[in-house]
Amino acid sequence: MDRNGLTATSLSRLGLLTAVGIALHIAEGLLPAVGMIPGGKIGLANVVTVIVLFAWGGRAAFCVNIVRALVASLLTGGGMSMVYALAGAVCSCAVMILLSRLKHLSPIGVSVAGAATHNAAQVAVAAIILRTGALVPYLAILLAISCVSGIGVGIVASVSLNRIPFLTK
Repeated sequence: MDRNGLTATSLSRLGLLTAVGIALHIAEGLLPAVGMIPGGKIGLANVVTVIVLFAWGGRAAFCVNIVRALVASLLTGGGMSMVYALAGAVCSCAVMILLSRLKHLSPIGVSVAGAATHNAAQVAVAAIILRTGALVPYLAILLAISCVSGIGVGIVASVSLNRIPFLTK
């Protein structure tokens, strides 16, 4: 066990889950946008973040999420896509970590909040970079998509946590 309380087995599992998150991110990029709305994504890679958050805690989830966002954006676009990916990843993960500490909130609720925060952070970054508030009304459409996709991601994460023994410390 290292100083963070992770065993070699846990560290190996977290590495594998990071790779799965990267693969899901790349695979999702090959799919058309949800409803053909630019920026509308399911957020498949977030399944991994929610699983890690509830199985290993906030620190592990934050690390897995940031590494996934960095590597996936380097492999699929780099540059500005990395800025948007990191903004969404950092903000959404921070919110999910805080909300996961509330015992009455399930992975589904945490996932919805994370999806909404991810979209809000990316629109905020775009508005700052482009120096316009014209994108803010578009956030309403993305928030509607994030509610539906967040529920789906949360359900998949919950079922996975309950049924796959590999996903425990």
